Amino acid sequence: MRIGCAAVLEGVHVTASEPESVALLAEYGANVTARDCAFERGPGASGSTRAVHAVACRLVLQGCAVTGGGVRFHAAEGAVRGSRIAGRPGVLAEHIAAVYGARVTVEDTGTEGSGRTAVTALENASVLVLRSRLEGGMSAGRFGSVEVRESSIGGAENRFGAFAGQDAFIALQDSTVSAPAGYGLQAERMHAQIRAVRVRLEGFRQGAVTVGEHGYVSLDDCRVRGAGGDGVTVGRGGGADLTGSWVGECGDPSDPLGSGVRVQSGGWLRMNGTAVSGNRGSGVTVHPDGRLEAARCRFEHNARAGVIGNESPGVRLGFSSVSGNGAGDKVAYRQAALWSSPR
Repeated sequence: MRIGCAAVLEGVHVTASEPESVALLAEYGANVTARDCAFERGPGASGSTRAVHAVACRLVLQGCAVTGGGVRFHAAEGAVRGSRIAGRPGVLAEHIAAVYGARVTVEDTGTEGSGRTAVTALENASVLVLRSRLEGGMSAGRFGSVEVRESSIGGAENRFGAFAGQDAFIALQDSTVSAPAGYGLQAERMHAQIRAVRVRLEGFRQGAVTVGEHGYVSLDDCRVRGAGGDGVTVGRGGGADLTGSWVGECGDPSDPLGSGVRVQSGGWLRMNGTAVSGNRGSGVTVHPDGRLEAARCRFEHNARAGVIGNESPGVRLGFSSVSGNGAGDKVAYRQAALWSSPR
């Protein structure tokens, strides 16, 4: 079905069966609202990964079912509310995609299927996700942004929770993130930013939070738990702030430097009112030329040391406690500056 004008669809069921076809194409100035409709890409609709495509127009899906492919907004605006989006194995690359300046709201919606990515924002596009359940991760590309509130991001085969590319921004609030097959939050590229407030990050095969070169992550009142790799890793040139958060039950016990938190050479980390406890390796490992500033923090009951400075002169602990750790309660470091309150 192809629409290039104002239209309201109610109770319509459209199946695309031709190669490269989509069930609904809204384009160039159209204003389309679809209520309680079903859009499906049938077995013969090979090639494309989209069941619904909006181009330079406005499209609202309300209470709709989209199967066999995703929804793409291309230089368009619109919303997906109270809907279900499902892909078939080997077909779906992204459930909901916003590209080239699109503005999209996803509300009270569920995604499911084999796709790795539930929501994508690319090239100045923005997506707002409210009260939704997403199977698959989120990604934001160059100058793209994704904001998530009161939602869950997961799925048994999920390879990542949220990935911010170069110059991208992702914000999460009052939500949960899991990725049993991979990583949690990744700000891997130049000037990528992820900010999380009251977010639960649980269940990752690899690391829960990874900050790459010149990336930045902020965790405020968050819980990081159950990562097969390090709970938080800050790479060279990257930075992170942990405020009022907890990192626990993380780390690879076979890695001598496996930790709840790791700051690599050239990275920096600020911690305030945060607890790092019960990790399978050390609490915090700071590599040479890495920087850690912690105030009013607790490093307790980790399998190895509470804090390993690794000859880094940039370790500063203020009004913090280090106790009950497997390697003792002393900070294991050389040439590190330690300023903490008497106990």
